Amino acid sequence: LLGDRLQQKSVAAGDPLRLIAQQNGTSRLDVVRRQNNQKERDAVNMFFVGQAKAGLDIYAKKLHLHANEDETNKAIIKSWQSSRLSHQGKTHLLLAIDKKSVHELNLLAHEARKAAGELGESVQVKTMDCKGDERVELSVNDRIVFRTNDKTQGVFNRVEGMIEQIKGDKL
Repeated sequence: LLGDRLQQKSVAAGDPLRLIAQQNGTSRLDVVRRQNNQKERDAVNMFFVGQAKAGLDIYAKKLHLHANEDETNKAIIKSWQSSRLSHQGKTHLLLAIDKKSVHELNLLAHEARKAAGELGESVQVKTMDCKGDERVELSVNDRIVFRTNDKTQGVFNRVEGMIEQIKGDKL
């Protein structure tokens, strides 16, 4: 029987894990094997004993955790750009937890690609995610994913494409 009495709380009357341990004795595993670095092991142990702040402080120093969403998003884009440069020809995916984060990461990724000279002529376009007078900048060489069907245009949900040319307000 394997269990951690700090994680395996009883859900009904009684505490079977504790009772079994009292009757049969226990063995204990104290060495963290998943993390190779001693500082990371120390952080895991801090979490285990309920000292989450101390564990997070260790990770903040080691892994350069960021204090706010803006710093985090910029670091994500920097890492994404670095990966794209070192692994050209491969697909690089950014994942986000919600629509707001998707929007912010898309803006930052577009800015980074534009600054790197990867994008051409641009146009402001109203998409299905735009609110009010809001527009999204799309550029030549942008990759896009269609999210609705338009049979008259031969476009279907989840079809990917690349903007090859912009003529006026037409992509």
